[in-house]
Amino acid sequence: MGIIDKVFKRKKKEKDAPLYYDISDIDATGATYRLAIGGRGIGKTYSVCRKIITNFLENGDRAAYIRRYAEEIQPKNIAMLFDPHI
Repeated sequence: MGIIDKVFKRKKKEKDAPLYYDISDIDATGATYRLAIGGRGIGKTYSVCRKIITNFLENGDRAAYIRRYAEEIQPKNIAMLFDPHI
């Protein structure tokens, strides 16, 4: 299985389902710091936020959300970040 196949996975029930970003391979490395690089709109942020929320609710684990630009961490943008998960 190639790196693209590992990072992007299709939903098994839907043959033509869109690809989404899967962070399980990155998590499997066990690295202290993990970096996801990829195109826009493929689900990197969604996948990571979902994992952060799940880990916090189940185990009380904490995480850091780091962005490059200050504009990306303004309160209005942070609120939109978690909207899909509410």
